[in-house]
Amino acid sequence: MSLKEKLMNSLFLKTFNLIKKQPKFLIFALAFDFLFVASVYGIGFLMGVLIPANIFSAGPLNAKMILAILLPLIVYPLILLLAYSFFKHVILNFVKSLINDEPLSFKRFSEFYFLNLIIFSAIGLVTIVIGIFLRRIANQQAFSIVYMITITLIFIFSYTWVNISHSIFTDGKSIKETILKSYMPVFNKIHSYLPVIIFSVIFLLAFNGVFYILAMPFKSWVFSHPTAYATIFKAISFITIYLTFMFNRLYFYLITKEKLGSSS
Repeated sequence: MSLKEKLMNSLFLKTFNLIKKQPKFLIFALAFDFLFVASVYGIGFLMGVLIPANIFSAGPLNAKMILAILLPLIVYPLILLLAYSFFKHVILNFVKSLINDEPLSFKRFSEFYFLNLIIFSAIGLVTIVIGIFLRRIANQQAFSIVYMITITLIFIFSYTWVNISHSIFTDGKSIKETILKSYMPVFNKIHSYLPVIIFSVIFLLAFNGVFYILAMPFKSWVFSHPTAYATIFKAISFITIYLTFMFNRLYFYLITKEKLGSSS
């Protein structure tokens, strides 16, 4: 196969073409992501109402007060996960409909929520255990560097695992099949998804470089208006990062379907 044929058949190009043919995906995903962020703020506000700021100065702790503190702290992440699962479920079904033209269904939503509960509980537990382990073996000076490197690797593998498992589940697999089929490719098929991770990192670094170069002619304005410059940079950075993550949603679904055996 020639280089041109490889490029034309690459998942990168397939993903770009799919977005190009279905621009409504961008609008749809943006709308639901915005609603998710709004729901997070809404849930946070509700928790703030349920847990008054002066609760610790209300007097000595008693069983009722402890329950009033612990119950929202336990319920809060579960509600957040419910909101995340709802919006992610809708977007994943829409991604699937771009290829298979299937209607939105919530028949398996409870299973999807439970799958996310298992995945994020496992990620949280592993992160805590590794953090404790590193704290015990690393000296104070090296801990910060080692911890940051470790957290970055955990994020990459976790991000990959979440996307692969969601794609497999969306293709009709059970929770058990999804977990069994998703965690191994994260480690033994790194070559399949590593290009999109490298592409994402290079793209974001290139954006920072281009933005810096474009700002050079306006150096005097930048120094005299640092707040405005920072605001513009943050806004454009957010848009760039968001578009990268949106591209990756489609890419991981396609790669899971074609190369990681979600259909088998």
